[in-house]
Amino acid sequence: MFSGVYFILLLGVLILVHELGHFAVAKLSGVRVLTFSLGFGPALLRRKWGDTEYRLAAIPLGGYVRMYGDEPDAEVPEAERPYSFNYKPLPYRTAIVLAGPLMNLLLPFAVFFLMFVSRGELEPAYIGAVKGGGPADKAGLRAGDSILRIDGEDVSYWWELETRVNASIGKPLEIEVRRGDGTFSTTVVPEGVEVDRYAQLGMTEEQGRIQVIPIEARPVLWVPPGSPAAAAGVRHWDRVLAVDGKPVRAFSQVEQLLEAAGSHTLTLVREEPLALLGHVLLNTYGKPFDVVLPDGAGKGLDHADLVVHSVDADSPAAGIGLKPGDRILSIDGESFPFWFLVEAYLAENVEDEHELAWTDGIEEHKAKFSLVPSTEKGEFNEERKVVVFGVHNHSDLGQPEDVPNTARLAYAVRHTGMAVKDAFEITLASLGGLLVGKVPIKDLGGPILIYDMASKTEKYGWDFFFNLMAWLSISLGMINLFPIPILDGGHLLFFAIEAVIRRPVPIRIRQIAAYVGLALILMLMVVVFRNDILRNWDTISGWFQ
Repeated sequence: MFSGVYFILLLGVLILVHELGHFAVAKLSGVRVLTFSLGFGPALLRRKWGDTEYRLAAIPLGGYVRMYGDEPDAEVPEAERPYSFNYKPLPYRTAIVLAGPLMNLLLPFAVFFLMFVSRGELEPAYIGAVKGGGPADKAGLRAGDSILRIDGEDVSYWWELETRVNASIGKPLEIEVRRGDGTFSTTVVPEGVEVDRYAQLGMTEEQGRIQVIPIEARPVLWVPPGSPAAAAGVRHWDRVLAVDGKPVRAFSQVEQLLEAAGSHTLTLVREEPLALLGHVLLNTYGKPFDVVLPDGAGKGLDHADLVVHSVDADSPAAGIGLKPGDRILSIDGESFPFWFLVEAYLAENVEDEHELAWTDGIEEHKAKFSLVPSTEKGEFNEERKVVVFGVHNHSDLGQPEDVPNTARLAYAVRHTGMAVKDAFEITLASLGGLLVGKVPIKDLGGPILIYDMASKTEKYGWDFFFNLMAWLSISLGMINLFPIPILDGGHLLFFAIEAVIRRPVPIRIRQIAAYVGLALILMLMVVVFRNDILRNWDTISGWFQ
């Protein structure tokens, strides 16, 4: 509904900041500004203050600042030359032209800072899941643990834990942990992991990892067939509401409570299909009921995220004999806490043959399989590779509640620096990759792609919008610095030549260069519009059906 509003707001801010840079430095330099326009084409609104007419124009794809005497062949009376752009000393003209892209490059600092300083709550230093065989597992950490201190320093938030671990590859960390009502200390040694930052360009970074994530499994159960829990009446995908009257939020809490000696009472709800006229509409939970587990009967219970809920016919999963109720143990010898991590691993290793280990609750099975590669349209209509395995689970994951951010300023300063550094590095790498052919031309996007991305604000929220604004602002600033005539970088190139030869570049050369620059920009516009149309061709062709 508000897609157009988000689009106009996004471009409006980027254009306003850029043109304000030119405008402010021109005014400070004593240049007379004749027009300040947001947008091109016919003026929707106009108002004149002093020497300047301010316009809001019909086409919101750019803007301009027109200064007195800025045409190459403009005739300026001698008395008016102090107010003319072309008669200003070279450093002034350079500053005026540079100010536009520079403002775009500075905008992300303000955007990210305001984003981070506004976060009143943050993720706690809470372990939702532990990867088997990883450093945390070897140190005895478990799902449901909270990190209190690292090497004697208090830790309250997930980002603090992540930062300390990233910077400590191969170095022992003394960690104080809270588990249930008690605390204990252990030593964990982070391992170095190569992390892809930009796969197309081969950009990787070694980071410290202890193989934990804050995401946790909700208390939805998998029950080994023939187990005491199954005999007591517990079934796959039952949800635990409470253990011995104590409410539970995560499966890790169920595990901890069932470790106590003696029998336990589980309060459960069970999914029931809601049908209308013989058709199943959805699954809903029935009324809560209690099941009493004898002492030790909770052993073997696990969360249901890695359990097969359904299998596609004629898929690789069906080919190796996977059935609903089977539980995934490992792939290629590696265990994963959740199914989405299994999918990510398979997506990164599409061409390989894989070995799957699973259990039906009675015995373990192993089989080798290969994936079926396929393509699909992504969220922004981009073509992306996917893999077909054929397993569907019944996932229910979550995270603990956020905790108050008691050091907003320090948090904002640190994370603003990190976010800006990351955005600049990847944008520079992307532009470089485009120039050397590592990033395909078909990945370029124009106004339609930006519109599509801005429209996702309604789905993902304002953090997504402001991240998009910051990244686009950096791209706009850098592209404007390209030494292409009619762009700011082209003007700066001529100023550099002027500084060397001690006189302005001849008008005729500048005019020819401007035509060449215009031709290049028009060619680029044709390419990005073509890419945008091809990405959205299914939607566009549907308009005419």
